[in-house]
Amino acid sequence: MFADPIIVTTAAGKMFVQPQRTNNILEQFFRKLMRGYRKKNGFNSVERVIETMLPDTPLTMNLKNQEYMQIILAGKETLDERFAEIDSKEVRLGLAQSRVEISTMHPGIKKIIKTPNLPKAVVTLLKKAVS
Repeated sequence: MFADPIIVTTAAGKMFVQPQRTNNILEQFFRKLMRGYRKKNGFNSVERVIETMLPDTPLTMNLKNQEYMQIILAGKETLDERFAEIDSKEVRLGLAQSRVEISTMHPGIKKIIKTPNLPKAVVTLLKKAVS
């Protein structure tokens, strides 16, 4: 969590740089998410929302970042044009391969994955391990 300062030698002499402790982009995203949720619902607990959030939600926030969009678009004007380049046969092949990989899983792991309260159980176990 806390790192030692990094010593950088510059033309003006030695300089101490204190690295940030976390990824500020994610902190801003979750701060914005919590503020919006509190305004909408009027209470502080957002644990339920975060637990049910789709895993790729933070990635969609990057669509507001111009540099990120330039990388994703790769010279195209819109996301529509970029998605039009995707070969549907390739996507279907990838999905078929992932189904094969799932079917070759150990039966014990399949049983664990099918547990209806798996995310909640994992969160509970992690909370117990931390405390």
